[in-house]
Amino acid sequence: MAGRESDREVLAGQQNGSAARKPAPATVVVCEDGPVIIRGDYDLRSQTDEPIDPQRKTIALCRCGRSLQKPFCDGSHIWARGVTHGDRSNRT
Repeated sequence: MAGRESDREVLAGQQNGSAARKPAPATVVVCEDGPVIIRGDYDLRSQTDEPIDPQRKTIALCRCGRSLQKPFCDGSHIWARGVTHGDRSNRT
């Protein structure tokens, strides 16, 4: 992350009035009963530190463990949620 300002540097600049707030390099959104959505500039790696090419700027990472495309979400949590509650009407 060389060349990027730390949060403290950005905050200090704001307090001094010398710098406008810079957007975060990545935005992470945790969806209730769903995936983690990551948007922006990020570096995705495996647990062995191997790079994973996401092939896009916005990705959804599986949290339920049922995806057939791990680490990416394939929507399996929707089907799993229906089975858990005994409702299979939302299956495709």
